Amino acid sequence: MVNHANPTGSIPEVDMSNYELHGCLQDMFLAQAAKTPTSIAIVSEGKEVTFQELDEWTNILALKLRHLRVRPDSIVGIYLPKGIEFIVAYIGILKAGVAMA
Repeated sequence: MVNHANPTGSIPEVDMSNYELHGCLQDMFLAQAAKTPTSIAIVSEGKEVTFQELDEWTNILALKLRHLRVRPDSIVGIYLPKGIEFIVAYIGILKAGVAMA
């Protein structure tokens, strides 16, 4: 599969010298999702997920965690294999403002 934004398929180099200026991971994700909602965010096991879809799914999880009264001083574990669901859990937990174990 060819990523049209990166036709060589290689991982682009990222300047990390000032990464702290971009905020936390969830902030950088939200900025990218707003900028390129229809771009592919994840490819796993032949499935593609756009930034918009990933943003929606992670919002649902974050709201569910808050509904379950998970608070910022709570710790939430992730017991999933690597893949789409793991990334949804990871970002959703960050959006909920809690810690991960």
